[in-house]
Amino acid sequence: MILIWDTCAINAISRGCAFKINNTPANGAAMTRSAEFLASFELVFREITECLGHSNATSDITFNIEIDPRLPGSMLREPTSLAELYCRDPGFPADWHNMLDTSLMSEAVENEAIRDIGPILQNPLGPCDESLIVAAIRLGNQRHELAAVVTDDTALYDEILALRSQHQSVNIVGEILSTQYLSTFLSLEILRYLYLECEITDDAWRSLVESFKHHQNGRNDAAAKEHNLYVVELFSRIDQDKQDKAVRAMNRDLAHEFGVDDA
Repeated sequence: MILIWDTCAINAISRGCAFKINNTPANGAAMTRSAEFLASFELVFREITECLGHSNATSDITFNIEIDPRLPGSMLREPTSLAELYCRDPGFPADWHNMLDTSLMSEAVENEAIRDIGPILQNPLGPCDESLIVAAIRLGNQRHELAAVVTDDTALYDEILALRSQHQSVNIVGEILSTQYLSTFLSLEILRYLYLECEITDDAWRSLVESFKHHQNGRNDAAAKEHNLYVVELFSRIDQDKQDKAVRAMNRDLAHEFGVDDA
């Protein structure tokens, strides 16, 4: 599967990493807290690739306009965030950019493709979100595998579901492309699966969920209410998920010990 990340989903990872650092005493190691942040951030994308076997991507438009942390207006640099504090170090934005550039394949999406996809949608989303849909459709068709946009933007999420259900194919810059490979997930859906299957710790998972909840505090719009309901569901599962993770890890260890591939 190819995961195409939007900015708010990447921000969910950023806030989770920062939340964990804020709530964990420094261990006295040589690693600075900003380096710890980058290492935690990079681990998520590396585990998605190496443990789950999925690819990570975004669109070049989204990366250049919203994500690139070297830009003062980057949406990853929320004014009161720990990440923005780190960005006061002249070398940090470039280090963060290089990590993201290495972790995320940047799919080129031209303006003509965005002009073609826009009228097909029920509601306009803007060039960044529309470019993510184009990137997902193209990558899915090129590789003949599921290409899912990872987002916490409910408008984008709903548009993708509607597009797939209402159109079997779309014409993008003269190329007829199937929508059968197009899908979407919330960030915490992917991150929960990553936690259960890979080396993401219990504390790191709790930090991701708690930071997501804190980000929704004080918001009363429909999207925030949906997110809050999902977070409450995740909190109710935490103890069971911890047990499930331990059982899966034990089964993998036993399978490895006895030479069985599918534990």
